[in-house]
Amino acid sequence: MNVPQSVVYGVIQGLTEFIPVSSTAHLILAQTFSSTRLSANPHTFDTVIQLGTVAPVLAYFWRDWVSLAQAGLRVVQNRRVGDDLNERLVKYIVLGSIPAGVAGLLFEKKIERLADPDFHEAKLFIGLALIIVGCIMWYAEQVSRRTRSLEEIQPGDALFVGFAQALALFPGVSRSGATITAGLLGGLTRDAAARFSFLLMTPIMLAATGYKLLKLAGGAEPVAPGEWQSMLVAGVAAGITGYGAIAFLLRWLRHRSLGAFAFYRILVGAWAIGLYFSQR
Repeated sequence: MNVPQSVVYGVIQGLTEFIPVSSTAHLILAQTFSSTRLSANPHTFDTVIQLGTVAPVLAYFWRDWVSLAQAGLRVVQNRRVGDDLNERLVKYIVLGSIPAGVAGLLFEKKIERLADPDFHEAKLFIGLALIIVGCIMWYAEQVSRRTRSLEEIQPGDALFVGFAQALALFPGVSRSGATITAGLLGGLTRDAAARFSFLLMTPIMLAATGYKLLKLAGGAEPVAPGEWQSMLVAGVAAGITGYGAIAFLLRWLRHRSLGAFAFYRILVGAWAIGLYFSQR
């Protein structure tokens, strides 16, 4: 894969990781459309590009992370969670991360094949996932009260959103799409649902990336020198566009609904299913 292709794939990853349309689905479809594979070392490429998408969520919310880190230290020192919002958010982020963490350990290997562009049935699966979650997203917009702020999140909300995040292991679901939709169904405002979604997804992304880095450091997948350039370019492109995607989505949700993204998901999902049947 050359440098321009690396930039394109990095931009796709950065935009679709945070905008609720599924980064995995778009990368699979992009590879199918272009007949260009991301790398001869797919797991290494995935690790490097994930580093690129972890960086913007840490950078964009850095003030929040500093406050949460300080709150976490207070919780440890006092051995209890106080009434402070950040202390409660620390508890809710830990609580909400459990379902995805357990699901990842139990099922990630079994689900990996669904993210393989050479597995023909992957197109059918991601198409259905895009459409189903798109319909649920549209439904959530219609029925949600959208009256509860970030300060009003409860343990049940954290678990509900956490289980939604666990479903994002399946290609086509979208981590941000599933968690924001779950927040809306719980009555959160769009802004509160999106902010909690981004805060909640960060520990899981960090843990997954850290685990893959350890495997990479162990030499499980040797990388040719020329491959590193493409991977790093893609990672930087993903980081830059990911930061912009976060800013765009939060600004969008202050004044607009998820309806446009739901409609887009349904269109892309229908296209993916059409590809599946046309290539049988």
